[in-house]
Amino acid sequence: RHRRLKIFSGIVRSPTVVDCRPTQHSTMVAARAFNCDMEALAMTDEEPFHAEAVANNNRVGYRAGLALAAFGFAGPHWMQPCKGFPSLYCFSVIRTSGYEPSLLKAQYDAGAGIFGCDDVSILTADGTTTVGDIRTVRFPGAPVVESIDHTAGNTLLFVHAWEAVIGLNIWRNHTFTLKVDPDAVMIPDRVRGHLYPHVGESMYIVNCPVGDMMYGALEVFSYAAINEWWLRGHSCGAPNNWGEDRYMTFCMDSLGVSRVHDTNVVADNLCLGNHNCMDGKAAAFHPFKDIGSWMSCYNRAVPPPPSTVVLVAK
Repeated sequence: RHRRLKIFSGIVRSPTVVDCRPTQHSTMVAARAFNCDMEALAMTDEEPFHAEAVANNNRVGYRAGLALAAFGFAGPHWMQPCKGFPSLYCFSVIRTSGYEPSLLKAQYDAGAGIFGCDDVSILTADGTTTVGDIRTVRFPGAPVVESIDHTAGNTLLFVHAWEAVIGLNIWRNHTFTLKVDPDAVMIPDRVRGHLYPHVGESMYIVNCPVGDMMYGALEVFSYAAINEWWLRGHSCGAPNNWGEDRYMTFCMDSLGVSRVHDTNVVADNLCLGNHNCMDGKAAAFHPFKDIGSWMSCYNRAVPPPPSTVVLVAK
């Protein structure tokens, strides 16, 4: 005996949108819940609806969680508040030695870069370390050779990194997944502005006209794009004499994921010789390999709000 609970039936149909839950009791909760396409939620008298069981790795159940949130129900970790919409899962791959851990720690302390995203992972192949209170995720390494473009041939290394990302399953809770180089000054809210028109699409961003490809400082993929790589990425092959960004460009095309050309999303000195931190259209700037230059660029790109002057009449 089934009885059906109709929630927001037929208001907005957005079947491929996945996003973490915004703060409870806000108008945005209701607006976002309307996007969840909850036409019918099956319930039985004998087996009460159990949100976590349905929602675990299941997009329909996850949208059910969003709808429940509109009624003020609290949820487990996969229903935590978002920092913005659409939600972003960001990760970086770093070495445990050298400049990268301290550079990420400075970003962590400032709440900047990937730490402004809704979920964060840091991956390492040469051991583990901590950045703030985040323990890195270790994945199997691979030889880095010279690529056919005379850059780093690191495809196999990053295939292993992507396999680790897939295994973490955090990407399933977010609309977009971003791979961000630690020396890229990335501003999440600006990225969201570039991505909002593409919510629900199967897409990735081609950010450099040189070679008409995705440059690796900032790689952006929709939920559907990562899902395709999870299901069929093994069919792409992984020539290790390619750079990983060339590989991911080729693989996304091979999987039928749509290209979105957006050369404004990142001001990359390695692409067009531009990393002007005052470029208001860009959502990321690259490269800045030391803490001083990284923070200087960030502060120029995101200046602090003007101080408030209070005049008191005598």
